[in-house]
Amino acid sequence: MNSLIPYSVVTGTIGTLVQLYILDLKGTVLDVGLVLTLSYAVGIPSAIFWGAVTDRLNRRRPIVVASFASIGVILILFLFARTVTDVALLYAVYSVANAAPTSPVNLLIMESEPKARWGSSYARYSTLTGFGNLLGLAASTIWSLFIPSSLLVVFLTANSIMAAALALRLISEPQISFEETTLSRYYLSLFRRASRLPLVIVSSLKTSNINSMFRLVRYDFTGELRILYVSILVFYFATGLLGSSFVPLLRSK
Repeated sequence: MNSLIPYSVVTGTIGTLVQLYILDLKGTVLDVGLVLTLSYAVGIPSAIFWGAVTDRLNRRRPIVVASFASIGVILILFLFARTVTDVALLYAVYSVANAAPTSPVNLLIMESEPKARWGSSYARYSTLTGFGNLLGLAASTIWSLFIPSSLLVVFLTANSIMAAALALRLISEPQISFEETTLSRYYLSLFRRASRLPLVIVSSLKTSNINSMFRLVRYDFTGELRILYVSILVFYFATGLLGSSFVPLLRSK
């Protein structure tokens, strides 16, 4: 997990830096909002894509190392950005690369720690991430006092390369993956199920199946669970508004 500290230095700083880049290029608050919206829009399907890639390759370290290194390359390209469109495209590509390590890192935690320690392991993961974010913001503040903030990508690129090097050296592939662990440790249960019901049922998609699916979805959005979903939606809606307006507000003041 130590490689997550320099990586978090990048992720905790790049959002603010991108907004400053846009404002320095005479962009508006609307431009900031559109660029951030684009990054989130490509980040969501990217997370699904990289999760599928992780399942297909069944390897963790190559994806983590490649994503950290590629982020370093993407960051240095910000030095050549001359328009808001350039920044938007680079930040969108960054969002794609930034989504890659999420699935393998989470799988590594589950595969390297016993289930009883998953909670403490994820807490340590969050602590290291927060500490890296703090270091990044503090270092960026000091950097911007003496050096133009546009050159901060050099510092962030160095941290990305450091994170890739640490991940290459420190991350080891688990001897048994999460899926293989489940099959190997509970093979007796699997054998019993297969011996008692040794058949596979394949059914065509019928109208009744579709109606049942929609009934399940409708059931999920009723009662207290619906209130929870709505509250989460409102919370992140407000977070998005704050994230796209706070930095331009500080710059204008």
